Amino acid sequence: MKSIILLLFIILLLNQVFSQVKPFNCKTVEMNKLAEEKDPNVKQRRDALAEFTKNYIKSKNKSDDIYVIPVVFHIVHDFGVENISKAQIEDAIRILNNDYRKLNADSDLVIPEFQGIAADSRIEFRLARIDPIGNCTEGITRTYSPLTTGAGENVKEVALSWPRAMYLNIWVVRSISGSAAAYAYYPGTADDGWDGILCTHTYVGSIGTSNSGSSRVLTHEIGHYLNLAHPWGNSNDPGVPENCSIDDGISDTPLTIGHTSCNVYAQSCGSLDNVQNYMEYSYCCKMFTMGQKDVMRAALNSSASDRNNLWTDNNRLATGTNDGFIVQECQPVTDFYYQAEAVCIGVDVQFNDLSYNSDTIDSWNWSFPGGNPSSSIEQNPVVTYNVTGSYDVTLITSNIHGSDTMTIIGLITVNDPTVGELVPFIEGFENQDFPLNLTDNNKSWTIIEEGSSSWQRTTWTSFSGNACLRIANFNNHRGDVNTLISPNIVMDTTDNLETIYFKIAYARKDNQSDDELRIYVSANCGESWHLRYSKSGYILSTTYQGQIYSGAFTPTISEWREDYINLGQYSDSENLMVKFECISDRGNWLYIDDINFNQDQSSINDNNNYSKINVFPNPFNNDLFINYTLEKQSKVSISLTNILGEIIFIDNVEQNKGEYNINFRKEKKLLKSGIFFLNVLIDNNKYSKKIIKLK
Repeated sequence: MKSIILLLFIILLLNQVFSQVKPFNCKTVEMNKLAEEKDPNVKQRRDALAEFTKNYIKSKNKSDDIYVIPVVFHIVHDFGVENISKAQIEDAIRILNNDYRKLNADSDLVIPEFQGIAADSRIEFRLARIDPIGNCTEGITRTYSPLTTGAGENVKEVALSWPRAMYLNIWVVRSISGSAAAYAYYPGTADDGWDGILCTHTYVGSIGTSNSGSSRVLTHEIGHYLNLAHPWGNSNDPGVPENCSIDDGISDTPLTIGHTSCNVYAQSCGSLDNVQNYMEYSYCCKMFTMGQKDVMRAALNSSASDRNNLWTDNNRLATGTNDGFIVQECQPVTDFYYQAEAVCIGVDVQFNDLSYNSDTIDSWNWSFPGGNPSSSIEQNPVVTYNVTGSYDVTLITSNIHGSDTMTIIGLITVNDPTVGELVPFIEGFENQDFPLNLTDNNKSWTIIEEGSSSWQRTTWTSFSGNACLRIANFNNHRGDVNTLISPNIVMDTTDNLETIYFKIAYARKDNQSDDELRIYVSANCGESWHLRYSKSGYILSTTYQGQIYSGAFTPTISEWREDYINLGQYSDSENLMVKFECISDRGNWLYIDDINFNQDQSSINDNNNYSKINVFPNPFNNDLFINYTLEKQSKVSISLTNILGEIIFIDNVEQNKGEYNINFRKEKKLLKSGIFFLNVLIDNNKYSKKIIKLK
């Protein structure tokens, strides 16, 4: 009886574990097909590897030596949870070695029908202990970049690959574009510098930010890296009946449609499926087959993408992964996190040491010019800045093996909230010294550059006057963010600055151009920012019916548009800063002019009981935010119609005075992609807005 109860408990526990696991989205197939489209030589190299693999499998002299692969993890982070611990990375290596050597504790749960072909691939993985230039390493690099969110190939430009002939490169990020869990390149597909695996942090190891249910994703992706397809073939569509007509080319993995759940006795193509295979999506994977072992070992004996050099004696000596290598403590690599890049005078700033590459750091020496204290030997000091300006920060970390220094120039900007530009004013970029104000530095703007082209003043065109500001998105990489920050804008409660207007001109370069403009406000000198505007692509375009300009776009007067941001609750602030972010998608020129911080007469109207309604981002993928402020208790009606005028839904409420921020998706319903019209009726005032749901 106790055994039955225990069994039922285990089944219940497993069901709970797997019910909490996110659906696995492997992007390998799409990325490899894209690489093949870009480079016609990929198919030739892949065909040559397929022929090599056939001959290797037929060979009677195959080595059964253990192949050890040196590994480096490149952690790309924005000081968030994606900056995973060394312990989590080591746990991932442990799981890989158990899985590839058939040492995993759950291997005895492979159903009897496949126990006989469950393989020890005789492949192992070790974190590199020597880097490409001969320095001591723990096999981990850490790089700060906002590209960690919605990441793609662009992160490999900020966290550079180590030579693929020497290391398996694994990049770890917060999220991947398209909501994928991970992807890898097959041998012969990607160039050096791009070859390897990109994975989100929640799928690395079984501890920290990951869990046991997600811990086999790297096992799966390295299978791709070693030339294994999904058991149903080279597609990313499990469960499709047509998969019975394709195959992975391996004789002992039965034809299958592919599985996203754990029915271990499924028969989808007339025979028993190998649902517990590591290359499945079933989340109960426990094995490779003998045939898959041969394919992976063939890849490691082929020159395709230099896989055959990874495990050689010379490379293992060069990377510190050889048997008998004596692991030593390395000198630290200095890194630190700072609470904010900009603060008001008198505000405390917390600094946190994030140095790595060593478990032992003996000393921390901080330098804070302009701060109080101006230096510190604490690991995580707190510093106060009482004088406006821009200040450097330096940290030196040391142990018996050496020291490392990190200095960030102009890291902390300290602002006085009582000085700056006084409302009302218009920034028309007529000052030839822009962004500097040579007569009053408190009125200078700040430009933070990324990529080859940033915000620049031009007299080539303008909406009014002689100048405006522009940025050439086509000169930047996708995802590059260029930032323009206003000086402090000083207001008093009589200014009624509820809306900031500005002129904008933008044209797409092609149908795929999706350059984006985001605008934020801060009421604490730039310490924290709040999104108030977001437009991209077709919606950002100011040309007639979204006309495309394949060449450089110079707007006519009719191709300028007046846009605005609603300050909402921040209209009562005594000081504000505004930040414009342009996110490049390699599109066209974007221009702004006449940023108007004048009193907003249009929103001060005795007949209107609300401030202007702000809807962002538009177009949108998931969340759509509606923001408005009621000046008194009002009847509010929010409705949505499709392009035929049919009402999708309508909601009538009575709301008290105050600001309202509605998450359309969460509060209302999920929409399919398409064009809709949002209608807001507040008492007798009507507002309508076309919105676009992308997917």
